[in-house]
Amino acid sequence: MHLNEHAVNAYNEKALTLLHNLVERPSAPLANADPTWRPDIHIAATIPYQDIRNLKTSRSDREGKETSKAFYHEGRTVEISGDGYQTLKRVAEGIQRTPNFRDSVSVSVLTSSIFDWIEARYKQVTAVSMTEYVLTQVEAKVQEYEVWIPIAATRAQSEFEFGNMRIQTITRAMLDQWEAESRQARPEASSALDVFFQRWRKAILGLAAATIQLRAEPQRAYELASAEAERTLALLRCLSPCNCFPFTVSNSVPLGQEISKGYKYFMTKEGRIAFSSSGFKHTPFDEWRIDNAALAVMRSFGMEKFSALLKEKKPTSFQKDLLHVLQLYGRSSTLKEPADKLTYIFAPLEALLIADRTQSVDDLADRLVMFVDKAPTGRKDALRTIRTVYARRLSFVHGDLTRQDLETLEKFMVIAWTFFINVIGNANTYKSRPDFLNAIDNAKLSGGLA
Repeated sequence: MHLNEHAVNAYNEKALTLLHNLVERPSAPLANADPTWRPDIHIAATIPYQDIRNLKTSRSDREGKETSKAFYHEGRTVEISGDGYQTLKRVAEGIQRTPNFRDSVSVSVLTSSIFDWIEARYKQVTAVSMTEYVLTQVEAKVQEYEVWIPIAATRAQSEFEFGNMRIQTITRAMLDQWEAESRQARPEASSALDVFFQRWRKAILGLAAATIQLRAEPQRAYELASAEAERTLALLRCLSPCNCFPFTVSNSVPLGQEISKGYKYFMTKEGRIAFSSSGFKHTPFDEWRIDNAALAVMRSFGMEKFSALLKEKKPTSFQKDLLHVLQLYGRSSTLKEPADKLTYIFAPLEALLIADRTQSVDDLADRLVMFVDKAPTGRKDALRTIRTVYARRLSFVHGDLTRQDLETLEKFMVIAWTFFINVIGNANTYKSRPDFLNAIDNAKLSGGLA
């Protein structure tokens, strides 16, 4: 890993100015804002104050963005904030944008490494330049990794490739090996490891995971893998049966991002807790089990075409649009309420099928049905369903639904799913969305498509 000489000189000059932005103040324990009342909360661990003083700290704004960094030295807190911190962040971002760093080191790691250099220079324990110091630190962290992103509520009988990732199963053997090696390295931590591995096994054993090979430091490897997993799973969910039924929810998202409504409550009797309960509110198809038969069905629906779109290195304008709308549509299956589902079904349909603001739902419906059915009667029935759902969309928002509304919604969801399954076949046919729309309008006169 290296930077060109001009960049090295520029970054080192800026780094030296950061030393003048450090602000010192006496270190002291934080005062309690309201010492007259302290809530009785569970304390998981107690950290001695002398240990806290040896740590670096930071502050964040209301949006959670870091705005300062500080270290402790000889009874003083030494902090960089304001314009100085922003300069530090810009230096880190500039380095990270260079080809040698873009896909291997995160901005947060570079920011921390530059701050480590600032601390070392302040304490006079290093005389090397910032770039030399940072390069030495980050190069040691960059390694080859296979990153595994567990997928919530999803299990696969066989591993398979989808886009740039491979869907694999987290096996008992993997966890057994991890536990054995950890116990060998830390034999004194037996009880703590019992709890640690019990939690991990309960959370991930048997789940599918989206995996990818990367060369990077751990934080950047996770950033890249996580972003790719979200793209990948959005398109994989387009093949899920959850797309065809109201109120069903797909939790096939990176583990921890699933939307699961839980409950906890207890009851008292004569001032004592007499009963308690907790759990999750389940919906149909809470778990997606992709056995070999289901995988074969997904392949018959054009799974390889979805996969190829994700792999495209230089997508056309139309492929970019198609990928965007499929990711939007993939979000619809993760939502439960009909109004929310409709938002993430109509939005991608409108983005792909309506040319400009002068066009209406009738233009959308006319084009959509061309991919749903070849027979005139089937297209007419689909047109009625689309227009009915669109006309009744406010009823779905307000929850004022009849049984007929739900039956119509289910028909519409099947129509939308059929459209997206079929439209993927055009990914390599058209260069732009206008070309695609012109082709549909022309086909309406000949009864083509679908």
